[in-house]
Amino acid sequence: MKEKVLNRRIDAIASLKIIAQVMLFCLVAQCAHAQAMPQWQPKVDLESLFPSYIISTATLKTDEMFITQSDNYIGDVNGQIGFEVIAPTDESSFIAEVSSTKYIRKSVLRGSMKHAGQKYRIYPKIEYDYDAMYTVLEPVPETITFSLSLDGKTQETMQQTVQVRSLHDCVFALTKPDGKVVPCTWMFAAYVNENHPLVERILKSALDHKLVGQFAGYQLGKQHVYDQIFAIWNVLQRQGIKYSNITTPSVGSDRVFSQHVRFLSDSVANTQANCVDGSVLFASVFRKIGLQSFLVIVPGHCYVGCLLQKEPRQTMFIETTMIGDADLKKLSLDRGLNSLASGRNNNLSRTSFEKAYVVGAEEIEKASPHFGKTPGYFLIDLDKARARGIQPLKSVNK
Repeated sequence: MKEKVLNRRIDAIASLKIIAQVMLFCLVAQCAHAQAMPQWQPKVDLESLFPSYIISTATLKTDEMFITQSDNYIGDVNGQIGFEVIAPTDESSFIAEVSSTKYIRKSVLRGSMKHAGQKYRIYPKIEYDYDAMYTVLEPVPETITFSLSLDGKTQETMQQTVQVRSLHDCVFALTKPDGKVVPCTWMFAAYVNENHPLVERILKSALDHKLVGQFAGYQLGKQHVYDQIFAIWNVLQRQGIKYSNITTPSVGSDRVFSQHVRFLSDSVANTQANCVDGSVLFASVFRKIGLQSFLVIVPGHCYVGCLLQKEPRQTMFIETTMIGDADLKKLSLDRGLNSLASGRNNNLSRTSFEKAYVVGAEEIEKASPHFGKTPGYFLIDLDKARARGIQPLKSVNK
């Protein structure tokens, strides 16, 4: 009896050993399979698609604002949509493809990854449908499809649904994976549109009201430049534009920072402008008449500047939010008497303009020591922004 029990125990132990060996074999096989299988994931760096950024940077010169260039980065240096892939073998070839329901045409990148086991970031040059992007004035969802082939073998296709943000949403900073906040305030230059049809109407109105004899840029000297700038101020005051602190973007984000910026026609049609709206409106007209202009960004605020004369160099800055200090849409006896008593035409408008000039001078004096040294302070030279490849967003008819 004892011998039978002993034999049963020996048989049970033997069975357990066999089961353990089988389980170990399966585990090793699974690990080997996992190591052999490529590991990859889709990447949408800005979390959403920002039409304003996509359109205005389509001709951007090589930039490393959002990525750290390395041997492990392959493709479009300004890319926002791509793949993160661990190379399965040395000299592993790949075909990476991105497309979406409406806004991205089929975009393909072919290449190879040198070293097995290393992580690569692969960014095809995305072929956006720019005309479709210009139609997005409210956020909409979009499904992006990511397809990857490695060493001739097609991998599982992945999809990711993201938001396409409003064209009015301007990205001005973002947080990189390492936690560093990267500014991109130069994006405000995209909303400066010297080609907007409204600009010509503003200039014509100034000539019709005989506020200035002609717009000649710097050709007739410093005083004439000053007069041209006042003429633009006066015309926009006649439109009844008031300061309006609306900056909330269409969608919030903890990583990508953006704010709502109106198009020029919206500011004039709705007679409202926040500090950025007013500044890009003035800068658009300044650039049209050949004046070198600037956007000044300080924490929580923006105002405009332009070169008053080239030699010796002198720049003036204007606090655009003060444009609503004088209401020129209301005709009144007081306005006429004010002009007669002062001996100056458009005295209320000139007084408000001069105050805006004084405040602008005070603001730039405080800000100047911080440029290039303190986070949140930027002087955006619009000539340089255009040379860099930041193109203006075109007029959109609603």
